[in-house]
Amino acid sequence: MLRIGLLNDGQNSQFWGIDHIRLIQHLLRTYEEHQPEIIVKNIYVNVVVDSEGVESNEEQQKFLHFMTKQGYNVVKRLYREGQRVDMDAQIGSDLRKYSQDCDLLVLIAGDGDFLPVLNDLTKECGQMSLIITRSEDTSTDIKKIEKMMYSNIKVQFLDDIGIYKDKIIEED
Repeated sequence: MLRIGLLNDGQNSQFWGIDHIRLIQHLLRTYEEHQPEIIVKNIYVNVVVDSEGVESNEEQQKFLHFMTKQGYNVVKRLYREGQRVDMDAQIGSDLRKYSQDCDLLVLIAGDGDFLPVLNDLTKECGQMSLIITRSEDTSTDIKKIEKMMYSNIKVQFLDDIGIYKDKIIEED
C-alpha cells in the first residue's frame, strides 16, 4: 500500500481552477499498482476577517466549503486586512510531520519555499515527493528541480495532466 499525503498551498491554487475530484482520481490512477490510499488531505489558506473576527470573503468561504465537502482538512490562518501572514512555516512543519506516516508527499504549490524541506526529507529518509504546479506560476527553483530529475522529487504540471475545470466553485 502507498500512503499519500496531499498538502495544498491554497494561497495560489484556489485561483488555478483545479478540478479537485479529477486531481484525486489522477493520483489514485497514477499509483494504482501500489494500492494508493490518501491518508492526509490538507489545504492551507489565509482568511481575511473583519474587525469583529468574522470571515469576510464570500467567494473564499464557498471555495473552502467545497474543499471540506471533498474531504480536505482546511487549515486557516485568520488575519485582518493589512496584516502580513504566511502559511509556509505551517506547511513546512506538516511536511515533516506527515513524512513519518506517508510514503509519498504530494504538494500543490507554485513557489519553491518548500524545496529545502523536501530536499532534507529526501536526504534524511528517502522521502518520495511530487510537486503539482501550474507552469505559468511556477518558481524557477521548481523548474530547476523538474529539469534536474531528482530521483525522489518529481514535478507535474497541471497543463500536462489536464485537471482544470471551467468553474472553480460548484454550488450545492
